[in-house]
Amino acid sequence: MTIVSILSSIAIPKYRDYTRRAYDERARSDILAVMVAEEAYFLEHERYLTCAGNECAVLPGFRRLSPCVTLSVEATTAGFISRARCDKGSREFIWDSEQGRIR
Repeated sequence: MTIVSILSSIAIPKYRDYTRRAYDERARSDILAVMVAEEAYFLEHERYLTCAGNECAVLPGFRRLSPCVTLSVEATTAGFISRARCDKGSREFIWDSEQGRIR
């Protein structure tokens, strides 16, 4: 019984960390897909699109969000800022097109 409790005390936190990282990767993947889709939209319309959630499905090549991911895109005059987070994950990803990187 002692061995099982020791193994559980090690395995359960590792598993939780692993699943949080997997959920974070969903949000990161979606924000990168929206980044590419926003640039494609800009090429066609010469402006960026403000959208949230599955409204962003109108962007070229972007179909739908991963389960549990909330996403918003705010268009600016010079670019766009998008935010994505999975409610089961541990962090929010922010893409600023003017900086060209994820924060």
